[in-house]
Amino acid sequence: MASLSSRAKRQPPARSARRETASSLPPTATIAAIAFLVVSLVFGGTSRAGASINLALEGLSLGVLLLTILLSRTFPPTSPSPGLTRLLIFLMAVYAVQLVSLPPQLWKNLSGRDLMVRGYELLDIALPWRPLSFSQDATVASALALLPGLCSLSLVLRMPRERFHIVGYAIIGVSITSIIFGIAQLSGGAGSPSYWHNQPGGDSAHGFFANPNHLSTLLLVTLPVMAAVAKTASGSVTHRKRLWTGLGAAGLFVIFGILISESTGGLVLLVPTLVASGVLLMKSRPELRLSKGRGAAMVVGVVLALCLPVAIVLSGNHELNPGSSLGFGEFERLGISTTAIGAMVHYWPYGSGMGTFPLVYPIHENPLSVTNVFINHAHNEYIELLFESGILGAGLILSVLAWWTWRSFLAWRRSDNDAAWEQAASIAIAVIAIHSSFDYPARTPAILALGAAFCAILGRSIARRNSFSTVQGQSTGLRSDTV
Repeated sequence: MASLSSRAKRQPPARSARRETASSLPPTATIAAIAFLVVSLVFGGTSRAGASINLALEGLSLGVLLLTILLSRTFPPTSPSPGLTRLLIFLMAVYAVQLVSLPPQLWKNLSGRDLMVRGYELLDIALPWRPLSFSQDATVASALALLPGLCSLSLVLRMPRERFHIVGYAIIGVSITSIIFGIAQLSGGAGSPSYWHNQPGGDSAHGFFANPNHLSTLLLVTLPVMAAVAKTASGSVTHRKRLWTGLGAAGLFVIFGILISESTGGLVLLVPTLVASGVLLMKSRPELRLSKGRGAAMVVGVVLALCLPVAIVLSGNHELNPGSSLGFGEFERLGISTTAIGAMVHYWPYGSGMGTFPLVYPIHENPLSVTNVFINHAHNEYIELLFESGILGAGLILSVLAWWTWRSFLAWRRSDNDAAWEQAASIAIAVIAIHSSFDYPARTPAILALGAAFCAILGRSIARRNSFSTVQGQSTGLRSDTV
């Protein structure tokens, strides 16, 4: 009996060395993740292909990824869920399939390749081997543009769960600073040096972004992050109340930032995001719960309070840039999407190749209405993905939707504080996904890195986390039985 008891007492140190806690892992992984995310959010606010800052971020991402691989034994990643791993493999397979060279007898019979075949015939050049993509260079460039997201995903997977609140504070800090930059931009007018990425403005706040719509995406996802920080706050009651007061004031400032960005998407998604963040905050927090009547009155009050400024902005007479307004004109969002859908059918089911939209889309424009305005995106990520990758893109979209639905279900069925960050990530991913249906926020390295970080939080392996609790329970049980 004594020998069993002594063995049980000697075992806990060996088990505790395997636990995933903030004290057992060095802070290097957390510092690297925070630093990379902040750099991406501050400098990666443009979607312009070939921009020097984007190339620098891709190079930095590649270097950090290689370094994390070399140091993987020192800083091991938390195992992602099998679904997240499969999505990454699927994404890489889409690019790989489009870059494989095909014999001319095969690719010339693919849908949408007739114009290319005619060009070779007019030049009297024998048909060469070609890949599925219309442009290998554009597809490779599109793959390299994913590096900031992969780097962010890898770094956040190496972070202990106990340090997620630091990520939250970093996102909140960047968002507030970006709003301050937006105020300076509006004060300085169209020629203000505060406008980032040399992007002209004057009638709306851009913050650290070249596009005010992308600023609104960052500010929207900051709201559930604030709710998660408030919900997981520890310390005395006085400390928590002070934190909640500060976060409440910061939340109002973020809402103000969304309004001055004058982003239609930001205004449309504001109320649903606020409601979802409120549900997250009040879940399993008895001191924050309201009666059904008071809760309904609060929701109605928030909606009515937002209706007036939203109506003012939406009904304003400010001039919109070509391609930025809703409508079916040649250079309006719905008009661009309609033309892109027609072209998508022309290349179905193989697509034109990832990253080739700006090269192929002009072929399908009305030649009588072509001007100096260049359409670089479909302003709808799903249409553009189907345009470029065909049926494989459709499978990828459905797979991501299924993964998000299942992981969100697992997160929201729980009421513990530990699930707050997964619930916030679920809301943030939904915001980015919905906004992508009438814009392209994830084309910027900033939102791409941020969205990947949320995917890492939502997609961390539940089985591995449970295995640690099982080991701890077995260890406790062994001591109680033998002592």
